[in-house]
Amino acid sequence: YTKQDSAENPLIDSFSKNYDFVIAYTEQDYWRSDKKSYKILSCTNNKWSSWTYSDYFIYWTKQKKSKKTTVDTVRKGQFFEGKTELQDSAMGQLLSNFSNNGFWILANDSLNQTYITIRIENGDTITTRHIISDGINYRFDILTKNKLRVIQSYEPDYFVKLFPTMTDRKQFIKSRDFFLLWWNKYCH
Repeated sequence: YTKQDSAENPLIDSFSKNYDFVIAYTEQDYWRSDKKSYKILSCTNNKWSSWTYSDYFIYWTKQKKSKKTTVDTVRKGQFFEGKTELQDSAMGQLLSNFSNNGFWILANDSLNQTYITIRIENGDTITTRHIISDGINYRFDILTKNKLRVIQSYEPDYFVKLFPTMTDRKQFIKSRDFFLLWWNKYCH
C-alpha cells in the first residue's frame, strides 16, 4: 500500500490487515465527500463475514448556563457494525457471478475512459467531450494483507446509455447490481 491508498481508504490500516482477503464496496461523490461508508466482505481461515463501516463527525457543544453553543473543533470517529457469518453457498453465488461476468479482470482505464464524439456539420468537424462533474464513482477495493486492487467506474450507467457498446462498463454495472441485490439478501 502507498500512503495515498491509506488516505483514500480507511480500511487499509484499521481493518484489512486482520483478514486474508477483503472486498469493500463504496460509492463516492462530491456531496458526501466528507463521509465514507463501505459494505465489506472479509475472509480468514476460509470463513466469510460481512460488515458495514462508516466514519462520522462529532461537533462538540459547550453549555454555558442554559445556552448551548457549537464549538468549531470536530472529532472524527470510525464505526463498524453487523458482523454476519456468511454461508459458503451464499459466497459461492457472489464469487461465481463475479468470475462468470469477468469482473476480476476489468481494467480501470477502460471503465473510466472519457469519450469524445466527432461529427461533421456544414463541412466543419465538431468534437464533443462527454464529461460529468458531479456524478457517483462506484468502487470495489479488493485487499489482501499487503496489496490493494481497485475496480471502479465513474457514472457507468450514464455512459452506457450514451454509448451502448461499452462492454466493460456493462460488465461492471451487472457485477455492481448483482452485488447490491446479493448484499441485501444475505448481509442484513
